[in-house]
Amino acid sequence: MKNQFIIISSLFLGLFFGCTKTVYISDNNRIIDGLYDSEFPNIPTVDYLEEIHKSVKLVNAMASYKGYDLPLSSCLIRSELNDSLVKQKAVMERYLNSPASGTATVIYHDNSKVALLTCAHIVSFPDTIVTYFLDKQGKRTPFVQSVYYKIRQSLTVTGLPEVNDYDILAVDEKKDIAVIGKKYSKSQQMNVRDFDYPKGRAKELKAGTFVYLFGFPRGERMVTTAIVGRANRDRGHGFIVDAPVHSGISGGLVLAIRDGVPNFELVGMIFAVAAQSISYLGPNNATDPTEFDVGHPYFGDIYINSTRQIVYGITYAVSIEAIEIFIDNNKVSFEAKGFNGNLFLNRKKNQL
Repeated sequence: MKNQFIIISSLFLGLFFGCTKTVYISDNNRIIDGLYDSEFPNIPTVDYLEEIHKSVKLVNAMASYKGYDLPLSSCLIRSELNDSLVKQKAVMERYLNSPASGTATVIYHDNSKVALLTCAHIVSFPDTIVTYFLDKQGKRTPFVQSVYYKIRQSLTVTGLPEVNDYDILAVDEKKDIAVIGKKYSKSQQMNVRDFDYPKGRAKELKAGTFVYLFGFPRGERMVTTAIVGRANRDRGHGFIVDAPVHSGISGGLVLAIRDGVPNFELVGMIFAVAAQSISYLGPNNATDPTEFDVGHPYFGDIYINSTRQIVYGITYAVSIEAIEIFIDNNKVSFEAKGFNGNLFLNRKKNQL
């Protein structure tokens, strides 16, 4: 009797407002309306989630730099920099390693090569890093204090037959999207899963849509749930979810469910969490903390330091529509490196 009342009411409202949409109530009281679900699944999902996560991998990147410290008296500005002049004026040489880690998803593989989707900021490092002297008010001057040149970079992906020496196949730093890949040194009989669920449409998400997130926050293999807090936040249909995630989730998949499990659809990829800058007084960041005795007063020099603090519960995602455009715009680059971009993310679960 309850189901009959719901159906009759829906038909009445449809006639009253001139709406032609049909809403169905399944036997388990789940609404089948062709929209993304806003409620927690009412059947077990563990096996499906485990299969999906087999295509999600931990990616680690490392860039190494050789740096030169310059004296203020050199009065060098950036436009005057060249290798020989920097080495001539430098008062000190130093080396710097810049690590990064995040999440990547296998979007194609065969016995000879593999390609993965991830975020640009995980795998792309600047060739040159320049710092500047500050004036007495703490404002940046035009005079260069140090220059660092990238001398090498490495990408590794865990859980694949050959973990080292991955290449960047295409990158868009503005949209924060990248595809990395590798041609294997010999043919591999791989037990690797590529992501094989359908692509969805982020533009159809609503505030309150229920989603799953897959990734490696702080290097830990994780699946978590979230709610879309803001849909279509930009022209590219990017969106915000309320997941309290950590660094390392960048590149993680966002999946919505259309009319119940197992109808998972890829709607986007996590690329950033909200953060705020905090300034504080303390010793120089280069000072070894083991030199301090917390039981005694500190009499050394005090500096203004700063750090970034995550604002939990505000997590940004790039839409599947933007990812599709990125892949389409870089097909020539993929083909030049021996990969067919037409095969990326084009398989559907029901085709396997």
